[in-house]
Amino acid sequence: MLLVLQQMEMDSLQKLQAFSNDESECSGDRMCRLLESLEIGDTVAHEYARTNQHEALRALLEPLDEDNRVRVIISQANDRGETVMHIAGQNVDTAACIMSMVTKEENKFKILIPTDGQSVNTVMGVQDVNCLKVLFAGLSEQSAYNVLVQRNTVEATSFHVAADIYPWQVTEFYLNTVSESKHIELLNMANRVGGTALMIAVENGQLEYIYGLWTVLSDEAKLAVLTCHNRVGGTAVMIASEKNNVGAMKALLGPLTKDQRLKVLDEQNFKGGTALMIAAEKGFTQMAECIINLLDGRDRFNHLSKKRNEMGATALMVAAERKCSDVIRAILESVDDEWKKLATEDKNQVNANAIHLAAISGDDDAINQILRRFSQEELSTILRLTDQEGRTVLHYAALTYLTSGYAMASAGDLPENLVKKNLENVEKVKSYIPKSGRKSLEMMKDNQGRSADTVARGGVQSKKSIGIGWTSR
Repeated sequence: MLLVLQQMEMDSLQKLQAFSNDESECSGDRMCRLLESLEIGDTVAHEYARTNQHEALRALLEPLDEDNRVRVIISQANDRGETVMHIAGQNVDTAACIMSMVTKEENKFKILIPTDGQSVNTVMGVQDVNCLKVLFAGLSEQSAYNVLVQRNTVEATSFHVAADIYPWQVTEFYLNTVSESKHIELLNMANRVGGTALMIAVENGQLEYIYGLWTVLSDEAKLAVLTCHNRVGGTAVMIASEKNNVGAMKALLGPLTKDQRLKVLDEQNFKGGTALMIAAEKGFTQMAECIINLLDGRDRFNHLSKKRNEMGATALMVAAERKCSDVIRAILESVDDEWKKLATEDKNQVNANAIHLAAISGDDDAINQILRRFSQEELSTILRLTDQEGRTVLHYAALTYLTSGYAMASAGDLPENLVKKNLENVEKVKSYIPKSGRKSLEMMKDNQGRSADTVARGGVQSKKSIGIGWTSR
């Protein structure tokens, strides 16, 4: 195989030498020779560009008129889909050599955006800012904009590619080639899966990109890119939350004003989830604390109390049902004396509160994190609060091991081992109130006349019917 490659290289070099010795002035013959492929898939111009032979490349192209030069530079791709310009774009001197021979703006544009079906424009493959300066020199702002909005086969623009794999300075250069009024549009363009450039940077943990972007964008643009949604309704801060990237969250929201932070964090995905709900659902305590601390005073309480997912649940309810006791603690301790309202007065779509959902989790820490904060007298009342079906906290505790396989199960249909676990969870919750008050609580029945002990043996349609759902994107 090595011998074959060596022979191919020798044949190519011989063709290059033969072409250099050819003094024919016939433009048509020269074009045919220039477009002739060598054994390795490159034309003569490809070879000179690849080896950075600038003067040889100039000698090849200068005898042609400008339109034909452009044809040679961009019209023929090698086996890897590269035109001469794709290769030249990797070397600032080679790029400068080519661009110096192209004076018409329409031809400069053609070089940067091949129209022959190439999947990647020239700019997307360039990460050297000095080379980009050469490529964009002489372009009007409109032409630069037209280059930057071109998409590849996965619907990505140059901004998506730069946010994914290139240093921040590449994106900075792009933004400086167009007016500030275009920044929002360019940054919020979506790729095939609905992601923006900022979302890609956050997904990859590119903190330098975030910090750099904030030095360039106006306050209006910052807010616009942070409140842009992908195809499932997610935003950049929701992605940071899902990735548990506290550094990215601080970088995104730290420089914003109080009102801007609230607006961004109040954004919801298509399931009604917020960035805080996502952190609560996944048990990311540090992320939850970070988000809570980015909100102040009344804004914090209103966010915790009023933002609901599609099941009507608050972040506290999500944390309670998902057994995230540390997140429960972080939320309750962040609102001073108003924690009781979050725990008892806020209700989901079936009128259940966070205590009901902590009970159904069956998790000792989640239940204890809420109930230990109440006095014995308060618990006697709180544990009797019912949802719209008349179910108390004990009924919810009896549903811990409800499974979809036993939907609509009537009394006696659940396996005995699951019944036993449900009843054990009921006893856990009852232990929080004095024995003198337990009997009356045990006797409470739901709207269908069932006690908690009866529900423990089956009879509820599904977890969705008691207001439990997902909030992640």
